Amino acid sequence: MLKTKKKILLIPYFWDQDLYKQLKKESLKTHKIYFSEHLIFDNYSIITGFLGYPQILSLLNIIDINEKEFFFLGTAGSLNKSIIEPVSINITDIYSSSIYKLFSKAKILPLNIINNNQIKKGTCVSVDIPMRETKNWLKTQRKQNIDAVEMEIFPIRVFIKKPLTAIIIITDKVSGNKNIKLMNKKLIKNEFFNSFNMITNLLNK
Repeated sequence: MLKTKKKILLIPYFWDQDLYKQLKKESLKTHKIYFSEHLIFDNYSIITGFLGYPQILSLLNIIDINEKEFFFLGTAGSLNKSIIEPVSINITDIYSSSIYKLFSKAKILPLNIINNNQIKKGTCVSVDIPMRETKNWLKTQRKQNIDAVEMEIFPIRVFIKKPLTAIIIITDKVSGNKNIKLMNKKLIKNEFFNSFNMITNLLNK
């Protein structure tokens, strides 16, 4: 089993590589596992470097998750036409898509709400691979007023069988089978940095 701290922050990819390098130096211990990295600090662990649900579920499978508290910091594509630039969103509810019927019959599961008015609240849907979003699929999601789409949160939520605290950063807008990257990478990096600090404040409580 992988020994971690009680609080675990899951980050698919570090958009702020300078921050990542700094954290690796500051960590008590760092080691690679399943092509990902595990960083250990006084009050929490970080697991980073994964894409999609198969890899992260493989990692969670070797953790004793019963007494653990999970946090997630990732990126997503915007389904909300009013979201036109990078922004951080605290996901309050995660929706399933048809591929995840194998995991759970639930169509929507609640997540933890961060008690902070400085971060936008919203909903998200998980898909299994990029570019899964057809025009009909997008129409269905928008009818439910879902704000964004990503690839890991719903299967993680089902696997751990309890709510987690999740922040996603909008990096692109989704239209049909085409993702248009938002060009302001500096703003994406800033959003990542600020959201990371918000989560670590919770981790250190």
